[in-house]
Amino acid sequence: MKTTTKQFKTKVQNHIIDCLGYPWDDDNDRENENATIKERLQNVIENFNNYYNDYERRRIPNRQNAFINFLLGLPGCLSVEYVYYNIRQTLREWHEQTEEEAEKYTDDQVAAAYYWLIYREFCTLCKQNKIDF
Repeated sequence: MKTTTKQFKTKVQNHIIDCLGYPWDDDNDRENENATIKERLQNVIENFNNYYNDYERRRIPNRQNAFINFLLGLPGCLSVEYVYYNIRQTLREWHEQTEEEAEKYTDDQVAAAYYWLIYREFCTLCKQNKIDF
């Protein structure tokens, strides 16, 4: 399946929404489980902005690469896949591939494609929710 179809993009967006954590509620001293998707996306952006300080901006000037590096740190605000096997299975499901088709790609290629798709559709979700990212 092509990555530009509406059906494919929806699969990735739903995956991101499922992986979103909840923002911390200081008043109740626990996670706010009633947070909207917009608030949960905003929480990820706030955590990313805290990570992407001046040092990180000099080290990784490209925001896409910095966001992927942020995800590789396994933030609780966006718990995406990080094990090659799980990434491969997720991409296989999204692309509706057979095992043989999926085996054509190395783990590094699979991981790069997965994280790029997460970044692309995260930006789309932010735009849909009118969040500046």
